[in-house]
Amino acid sequence: IPAELPESERDAARLLPFDGAHNFRELGCYRTSDGHTTRWGVLYRSDTLSGLSEQDQSYLKLLGISSVVDLRSADEREAEPDRLPPDSGPRYVIDPVTVDGTAIREISQRLRSGELDGVDFRAMLIEGNRRFVTDFGAAYARFLRELAEADNLPLVFHCTGGKDRAGFAAALALLTLGVPRETVIEDFLKTNTYTADRIARNLLILRVVSLFRTDPELARPLLGVERAYIEAALDTIEREYGGVENYLRNELGIDDDTLSKLRANLLQS
Repeated sequence: IPAELPESERDAARLLPFDGAHNFRELGCYRTSDGHTTRWGVLYRSDTLSGLSEQDQSYLKLLGISSVVDLRSADEREAEPDRLPPDSGPRYVIDPVTVDGTAIREISQRLRSGELDGVDFRAMLIEGNRRFVTDFGAAYARFLRELAEADNLPLVFHCTGGKDRAGFAAALALLTLGVPRETVIEDFLKTNTYTADRIARNLLILRVVSLFRTDPELARPLLGVERAYIEAALDTIEREYGGVENYLRNELGIDDDTLSKLRANLLQS
């Protein structure tokens, strides 16, 4: 548990050792522009929790998780429901966000069939990140309000891969706390480091299950992340809304009281 380690060892332990979640990680110790840092042990981002083992569920309890925010669609939740501790488990909050590039079942079928004519996954995910900002403000506003209630913490939020919908949620939370843009982008890109072996394995599996009809490199943009993805979202916030503060207040309806409570919950001096 990173929060319980000596400070010098925490960053190296940011990726948590789950068997059935491969991108479950801490959002502590990011420095803000005004000299605060994000707290350890209160906010986590992850990929799907549908594969958690019994040991993973015990570990989730050790982390003291109070709330799980699931950003997946109804189809995704039905196909792979989260496996949370069965007794006195955390609150489960459904907050769906669905854009092209997150329709996992449909995309998987196309990849296996090799029917990828005209499909540009990179462009799809860039546009998807723009739509997180413009089309799903209500969902992300609900997420931020969850963070403003101390009883909801510690909290983990996730989608399927833990990189796009959860990636933007992490970026928005960190920006709301005053973490600089470049640090936010660095956190977003950590998915490539933490899941590199898994990406390579999935590309190999794809080659086989598609009966060699699909060039795995066409799918690489879908399995990892690129700087252009999150920059598309951040640039949209700047261009369409005049910056993060305006986006929070005027588009998401996050008022001063909510911002104050959120920052008090997630920041330390």
